[in-house]
Amino acid sequence: LPADRWENHYALTLDLYSCAVEVENCSGMTDQMQEHFDEVIAQKERPLFDKIRVYNAMIQYLGGAFRHQEAVDLIVQLLEELGVTFPKGKVGRAFATIVGGMKVKGKIKKIYPESIVKLPKMKTATHVESMKLLAKLATYSFRCASKVLMPLAILKSIQLTFEQGTCEFSPPAFAWLG
Repeated sequence: LPADRWENHYALTLDLYSCAVEVENCSGMTDQMQEHFDEVIAQKERPLFDKIRVYNAMIQYLGGAFRHQEAVDLIVQLLEELGVTFPKGKVGRAFATIVGGMKVKGKIKKIYPESIVKLPKMKTATHVESMKLLAKLATYSFRCASKVLMPLAILKSIQLTFEQGTCEFSPPAFAWLG
């Protein structure tokens, strides 16, 4: 690709670099993967959604390399960029888990399973991507020494489902809640 690839051939360059990160992750070429990941992420003026493929590949790599805490940290950062935040510190997170658990329990007691099925389909890509990341957060948080984010990720998934509708990541959240 020419030197002006990001300016004049953006879509092609993004697709090639994203594909390279995914392939290099699968083939274990971590140095090249990191190099291509860094170049995509360096495109600061571009939207987060343009970079989501490389972020997902990096999260997969970190999880596969048993670097679960790094995967958790990256997921939390991405969720914050998408508008999904978590309290800071153990006490704040513990309090949020208790309060969130009580809210969800109260809401679930008032509805029937049939009404969950009748929830609308989640419409925005931002919410679906948030749900996808929350599912990954629950998994990788469970694998970390500190599992405090796992229940918060589950509760946020349930909350987002009730507020925005269902998506493919909603059923596992209800199963985890159980």
